[in-house]
Amino acid sequence: FGWMRARLDRHHPDLARAYNSLAIVAWERGDIDRALEFQQQAVAGWKTGHNDGLTANGLFNLAMILHSAGRDREALPPVQESRALRAKQFGETHELVGDSDHLLGEIQAALGDTQAARATLQQAVRLTMAGYGPEHSHTRRAEVSLARLRANEGAPDALLKLTAYGQSSSDDIEQRKAAWLARAYAAEVECKSGSATARASLDTVLTEMQLVLPEGGAIPREIAALRRQRGKRSGLARHRRLQRPDGALATHHFLELGTTHRDVALVAADLHLRAVLHRASLRIDAHVHRRLLAAVADRLDLLQFVGPGQQVLAALEQLAAEIGAQAVA
Repeated sequence: FGWMRARLDRHHPDLARAYNSLAIVAWERGDIDRALEFQQQAVAGWKTGHNDGLTANGLFNLAMILHSAGRDREALPPVQESRALRAKQFGETHELVGDSDHLLGEIQAALGDTQAARATLQQAVRLTMAGYGPEHSHTRRAEVSLARLRANEGAPDALLKLTAYGQSSSDDIEQRKAAWLARAYAAEVECKSGSATARASLDTVLTEMQLVLPEGGAIPREIAALRRQRGKRSGLARHRRLQRPDGALATHHFLELGTTHRDVALVAADLHLRAVLHRASLRIDAHVHRRLLAAVADRLDLLQFVGPGQQVLAALEQLAAEIGAQAVA
């Protein structure tokens, strides 16, 4: 790259291609500012060379980077320009136009234009299905985005579709990425309905991705962001729920309820429980205080904090069944 930059005109198409590659690498690493800088130089180079095909690809990538950073109003003009160039060069029914429609629909959804997003994503599914076929990852990603939009609107069949898309066992890494996204989006929708297992589902997806993609990337970063949003919402909800029953619990103080409550001791679920290990052993009563035992839904191993011989496993398992938590043993 240094050799080319020293010898070629700054708008040479080969230099633009190098800038485009560097932009994608920076984007995958999460360096958004550097990715945008490189991608803007790539687009400028291709525009100077009047290469509509490469310009359309560069504009698409620029919009993709901006969209991933939540800068959707800035992403809208380049994706629209990309689509127009592709439609002019290949025709309105080409699969590359479908790719542009897929990104455009996601941007419209992020901007709150749900009706336009639905129509655009439906068009994206039709064009990618016709051009790439039903087994292609671009087709599946468009289907996943449409199902996510409809599931967030409350369509029950869309949530079922997300769940089905998440069951893919393909060896193709792009298909696996689509499946991971589908599972994460399904958990996102279930989170809004108060599912206690949604956060655990996101954890599972992230763990699987880290094993396959230890270097990280844009999709693991997106799913990690969904996980953080889920944590913030559940933390706020838990704080509001606990503030009324007991101020000490809501402010993360250790709480002892006394003999009338069978010596139950509780802590807020978002408190790091290892900090209270030096205190008396915690005895858990899942029946009387199940509303406050959100810690179990967060998959904490509470048995570590219970004294020897205390019979809590059955109570915890019953609680887990009631709130749909993962195994607690």
